[in-house]
Amino acid sequence: MIINISSAWDTIRTEHNSFLKTKIQKFLDTPSTKSTHTQAKKFVRWIEPYILSKKPECLLHTINKFEKKRRRMSKLEFNNFKIQLETIFNYENFIKKKVHMWDAYKLCEKFSFEVCPYCHQAYIFTIVEEKGIRPTLDHYYLKDEYPFLALALNNFIPSCATCNSSLKGMTNFFTTPHLNPLVDKESIHFYCKKDGYTILDIISNFENLKHELNIELTHPITCEKSKSSMEVFMLQARYKKINRLGVNFVGAKTSIDNSAGLLNFYAAGPQLPGDALDFDKPAEEIIKRQFPFDRSNYKNEIHGKMFADLYDQFDRSVIFTTHVP
Repeated sequence: MIINISSAWDTIRTEHNSFLKTKIQKFLDTPSTKSTHTQAKKFVRWIEPYILSKKPECLLHTINKFEKKRRRMSKLEFNNFKIQLETIFNYENFIKKKVHMWDAYKLCEKFSFEVCPYCHQAYIFTIVEEKGIRPTLDHYYLKDEYPFLALALNNFIPSCATCNSSLKGMTNFFTTPHLNPLVDKESIHFYCKKDGYTILDIISNFENLKHELNIELTHPITCEKSKSSMEVFMLQARYKKINRLGVNFVGAKTSIDNSAGLLNFYAAGPQLPGDALDFDKPAEEIIKRQFPFDRSNYKNEIHGKMFADLYDQFDRSVIFTTHVP
């Protein structure tokens, strides 16, 4: 996960949960004396408030309950129980494009982000007209393993096919926790560096150093979820392929910010705390025209998180106050 999308489903939660409640109620109202059906009813009644909750963390309670069922049932009984749940929460029917009915296309159409949150390297547009296209819906917790979460809104992560199908595949994010875009903070960050050189060194000699600069991904060393996400989505290797884009961004950012002013500051030596930097800042119109990056909207731009981190790293006020090497 590169970006947090915790607000992704805020505007559509009521509509989707209404759809899900109807499916659940239809099942609960269906009479049957079969043991498997009775077990499934008890389980569905218990999990309903959790899968309809606004808090994605609540899904963990349903999985723990499910695992208790697994341990207490015979293998045959549990398999029949699982099949019953697959029938109730039918994902294959949900992803078929329908007219005047709630489906995956209508859901994704109202998704409030446009770039894959796992890699931030691919757009995930939805177009409902004609044949229609939509992003793949990753089930953060595998629907094949936990079928009762196949339609849970808090289990849907719209993502690109590379992340969802090619890389994640059947990796179980319950048994091996990874960063959850709907829950976790953005803990993977980008940094431009060359060993032995400071930020001001890079700015002052950018043209000579640009072919030696590297854009590196970092994360808290103790965060296993970050490490797991970096590995499963091959983030280090994928961003190495576009290293030049990050370096070019740094060049554009430092150029438009009037690096000459920084050079003067650098040449002047250490400054007293609180001294103001006197830079000739370019006009706002020129900045927007020559440097078309909206820091406030980084989540909806391809590679936006990388650009946002580099933007912050080379921000003049940050350089002055922290002297980050």
